[in-house]
Amino acid sequence: MGSACVRSSVVYLLLSLYIVCVGPPALAIAVLFRRPALPVVLGVVAVRLARWILGIRCRVEGLAHVVGDRPAVYCLMAIAAQVPIVPIAIRGGRAAMPKRSALVRPVVPDACIGPPIETSGMTADDRDRLMAGVRARMETMLASR
Repeated sequence: MGSACVRSSVVYLLLSLYIVCVGPPALAIAVLFRRPALPVVLGVVAVRLARWILGIRCRVEGLAHVVGDRPAVYCLMAIAAQVPIVPIAIRGGRAAMPKRSALVRPVVPDACIGPPIETSGMTADDRDRLMAGVRARMETMLASR
């Protein structure tokens, strides 16, 4: 516990220094050269730096998964807690901010909330089957609208 506290404190201090040193010049450059994405990119770099320094990983039932593998982690957490997964399908997000665009456009998203998918009695071995079921349910919800 002590080493994790020290490591978190060091990362906090390093990220604070990063923000203080990089933030103001980045904002000035973004305003002067009309590059609104620059502060966002530098923020992403800061988060990835913190993840790398801390070595953040999600561990559920002894299985290590990288944070970027969110569907697998969510399914494993639901299985570990034996709670249902409620699928939510959202349409319209791509229209709000197309790929490689720094501008966010105003849109009215469409959300559909599906019935819960039970995980009671499942084990970590059922993760792939559960992920496929959630994905199929969401695709059905999007196709029905």
